[in-house]
Amino acid sequence: MAALVFLLTRSKAWSIGLLIGLWIHVLSDLWDTVGVMLFFPFTTKHFAAGAWAYHVETGRLQDAASYYSGLGLVWDAFWLVLALACWRILRREYFLRHVTPVDGFWSFAGRHLPEAALLALYRGALFFGVCRFAGWMIWAHVLHDYPFDLSWGGPGWADAERLP
Repeated sequence: MAALVFLLTRSKAWSIGLLIGLWIHVLSDLWDTVGVMLFFPFTTKHFAAGAWAYHVETGRLQDAASYYSGLGLVWDAFWLVLALACWRILRREYFLRHVTPVDGFWSFAGRHLPEAALLALYRGALFFGVCRFAGWMIWAHVLHDYPFDLSWGGPGWADAERLP
């Protein structure tokens, strides 16, 4: 996909960003109890580290409660802490000096939107992630009292899906 994006756009930033994003997504899915077909289409064998419970068969809300009660919470918290540790990338000067010159999307969008709107969209991606994390944590642990269980493959109360 990243190669196709590069061929169509000639944008290194978009294609490398997409490639890294896809790798991180696969790595994230690899850590649950079902895993991913890591070497598809060469094999359909699933590889799974089993760190947190895949509990989606009981519904999206139960799966989210399970994810944010087990080590999935730690995985998302890691990315949140990393993003907040790099807070300087959210500054206007960084956006104008380092992001817009190499990412064609912002040049294109800048023809239609004012700089303040571009900066709001840019910062909004992190804001969305923070709100998603906080929202699911509040939903699972404040509104519904799901217990934390940071054991491997947990939480123990979730009947995790596992592949043979």
